[in-house]
Amino acid sequence: MSNNEKLMEYIKEYHERTSTDFHKEYLKILEKSRKNILDKISKRQEYNYKCLDVLKELIDKYPDWRFTQIIFNVGLAEDRFYQESVDTYELMKMAIKMSGI
Repeated sequence: MSNNEKLMEYIKEYHERTSTDFHKEYLKILEKSRKNILDKISKRQEYNYKCLDVLKELIDKYPDWRFTQIIFNVGLAEDRFYQESVDTYELMKMAIKMSGI
């Protein structure tokens, strides 16, 4: 086998080994992401109620605010149809903290 052929064989083996490692790592990341999503889905109702509790607190604290003002002030003025309830709750809490309301 010539040096050139040896080099090409080495490159081929390296590529296969690296690709396999990359693939394994990618699958680990996908599995972690899948578990995270399933965890959030299982907590939807719990966090829907938590979001309602936050809104109720703000309604009590600011009785002169319109509902849409409250929604805007907690960072929910955009279309977030596919956002999980856990993420919506975290967004609301962060928006309240940052705004000082």
